[in-house]
Amino acid sequence: LFHLVLGEPYTLSSGINAEYGVPGHDGRAGMVALVLRSAHLDLEALYTHICIRLPAYARPLFIRIQEIIETTGTFKHIKTILSREGFDPALVKSPIYFCDPQKGRYVPLDVSLYERIVRGQIKL
Repeated sequence: LFHLVLGEPYTLSSGINAEYGVPGHDGRAGMVALVLRSAHLDLEALYTHICIRLPAYARPLFIRIQEIIETTGTFKHIKTILSREGFDPALVKSPIYFCDPQKGRYVPLDVSLYERIVRGQIKL
């Protein structure tokens, strides 16, 4: 799926998706963890690209950029690490971006934004 949605401009090395419960909100939020071949990431172009190709319910609210995605001995992605860390910037060392529809792009997720999300001050 990632290669179909993001393949052309971002040439992914690999990707994995997961859903997380977000404190202060009903339901679950989608996040993708991506390994990019290129170090440059245009967050506004990425947002536009995803909005064109995916319906609103299928768009990831969070994007996590990683150097590698851990795999098992049979090369299956390990989601337990992603599930345990979630999208908390205090636990995750790699960059995380939040889909901000008001700004029309993914924005870096810092502790302040994270706290506003889990307090329910930002509607998901």
